[in-house]
Amino acid sequence: LLDYGQRLTTHKRHTFYQKGRGDSGFNALEMAWKTGRKAMGATHDAFFAVGQPLDALVMDAQAPLVACSTLKNLCNTLVYASDASNTLGTLVNGHWVVQHNQHQQGEKISQGFVKALRELGVR
Repeated sequence: LLDYGQRLTTHKRHTFYQKGRGDSGFNALEMAWKTGRKAMGATHDAFFAVGQPLDALVMDAQAPLVACSTLKNLCNTLVYASDASNTLGTLVNGHWVVQHNQHQQGEKISQGFVKALRELGVR
């Protein structure tokens, strides 16, 4: 979304392009990962490291555009041509938290949200 906003503003398609750094999809994912890790105070530099918690968004490799994508175009496909329907779920500390678009605590979260809105009296 940020990339598309920048494209509309600058009228250029290379928002995340960096000379000699591969495709813009990979660069966007890498920048998001690095700044996210930095914001959390994490210091390791590997996408996955032995002994570190596994937090991941798991994509469906069988989704048509993903399944047909070459390795060279995979990151661009994930960033620019995928949506929530292409996700299998989210892992936090190696445990499924969201699967098939359903949060493990979805009912509890929904009830808490409704309660908070009622207490605020804004609706």
